[in-house]
Amino acid sequence: MSPEELVKSLGLTEGRHFKNLEIELPVIDSHLYTSLGKELFDLYEKYKVSPEDQRQVEALNFLLMGFVFDRNKKVPPSFMKRMKKKIFS
Repeated sequence: MSPEELVKSLGLTEGRHFKNLEIELPVIDSHLYTSLGKELFDLYEKYKVSPEDQRQVEALNFLLMGFVFDRNKKVPPSFMKRMKKKIFS
């Protein structure tokens, strides 16, 4: 899903509820993707989360993460150097 689709799926309006900023977000290394995805899947299974609710959880998490990174300019440079990648390029 694109960022625009995510905010629309949550009923948010640009200018009123959000603004688009060019911020950099951490992107995990590819070798961690499978194990972290499995942890998330296991939580969904454990709590019997429906596929629709899974998508909503992921959309909310994505948007909240953008807020945190925009507000927290104190992210350690070593962390950002390792993790930084523009996700909307």
